[in-house]
Amino acid sequence: MGISRTQDALLKGIRVARGATLLTLALALGKWVIGRLSGSQAITADALHSAGDLVAIGSAWFGLSISRRPPSREFPYGFYKAETLASLAASIAIIAAGANLLVDGLKGLSIGAEIRLGYLAIVMTIISGFVSYLIARWENRVGREINARSLVANADESRADVISSAVVFLSVVATLLGIRYVDRIVAIGMSAFVIWLGITNTKSAIFGLLDVTIEPEKEASIRERVKSVPGVLDVGMMRIRAAGPFYFGELHIKVRKSADVMRAHEVATEVEEILAREFSEIEHVT
Repeated sequence: MGISRTQDALLKGIRVARGATLLTLALALGKWVIGRLSGSQAITADALHSAGDLVAIGSAWFGLSISRRPPSREFPYGFYKAETLASLAASIAIIAAGANLLVDGLKGLSIGAEIRLGYLAIVMTIISGFVSYLIARWENRVGREINARSLVANADESRADVISSAVVFLSVVATLLGIRYVDRIVAIGMSAFVIWLGITNTKSAIFGLLDVTIEPEKEASIRERVKSVPGVLDVGMMRIRAAGPFYFGELHIKVRKSADVMRAHEVATEVEEILAREFSEIEHVT
């Protein structure tokens, strides 16, 4: 069966993902420029953190956009894994940049930091926290409204950006007050976090390309819901894999031996309709 979200929901999700991507890109570039101009490695590291978030929300935008393209003869399951491939490449680049910044932070730890354009650096961290908060609210509201798990997940990342911006703000203030080693320590911590984030995203992308199964909790939820459908005695084999932001899979349902072909077909159709209605991330199930 082919189950797709409504075009209206997709378009709404695309608009949010596109807006969040452009805002996050602006934040990343702004923090990178201010970090370099001010000499704050903490702000520069926070720019890389935003770049990591950019991979996630950009992938959601790409996945939602490409989901509108119909499958072709060469790509019968659609083009969703292009998102995963792009995410893999970007994550590797972020790991390299984070490692480079981590080395620079460790080398300069004994020297400390001097921040130029202090007020500009402070304003940048405040803007970053405020915009990240607005993005988080926007993604969470629309994501829950259209049941887009990628947007809801990215809302959590945006909320984490609010906290990181607050930490960087405090490090800038501390450096301006004469505690010069704080900026380097925060930069080292942020760089390590960026590397961990990149490794996590790389692992997720590789697993996605290798057709790893979905989360056990999600699989159990689908199985229990199908078993509750009238006419379904049990659920046998179930194989579901992720392709970009959506799921594909197959499952075997058992019906009564006395059920004729027409009744079995009715039960299968009801299962399909329920999966389409309650698990919108499922794009295709056989």
